[in-house]
Amino acid sequence: MIVFISRGMIDWIPGLVLSLGNVTGAFLAARMSVRKGAKFSRCILIIVVLINAIKYLLF
Repeated sequence: MIVFISRGMIDWIPGLVLSLGNVTGAFLAARMSVRKGAKFSRCILIIVVLINAIKYLLF
């Protein structure tokens, strides 16, 4: 990252927006996981994996 910063190759606004979304999503996912438990997290994971598998196989 130091090389990219020193050469001015980082687009800061989209990077900061993406990092803010990533932090917010991780925080909310961790909070929901603790509240709802492992079974809920496992179900969500399976649903997301199946949706992505179908998406990649059909499109």
